[in-house]
Amino acid sequence: MKKFKFGRTRIENWANIVTLISDTVLYIPRLMMKLFN
Repeated sequence: MKKFKFGRTRIENWANIVTLISDTVLYIPRLMMKLFN
C-alpha cells in the first residue's frame, strides 16, 4: 500500500459513507418488523 497525502482522508470519507449505508440497510428491516409487529 502506497501512502498518499490526500488519499487517507478520501478513504476515511468512503469508509464513513459505507458504514452509514450499511447501518441504514440493517436498520430498515428492523423498522419494518416493528411496524408490522
